[in-house]
Amino acid sequence: MLNVAENQPQLATVIGHEIAHVTARHSAARVSTQLATQMGVSVLAQTTGMDPGLIGMGARACLPALILLSLATWRC
Repeated sequence: MLNVAENQPQLATVIGHEIAHVTARHSAARVSTQLATQMGVSVLAQTTGMDPGLIGMGARACLPALILLSLATWRC
């Protein structure tokens, strides 16, 4: 980065550009997770006949516990 910037404003521009890349990737990952969750809820609702709203509430309530459980049992 320092080789492409000749002064502080140019360096700030380069750093801002790189931050934008990181932010865009995080946003894309969040959207991807939301779409996968919605698809899972939809499939589960259609196959079981359950209310999608209730499934979504259950997923939001249980997901943190499932993540912690998977981290506790994960081995390298």
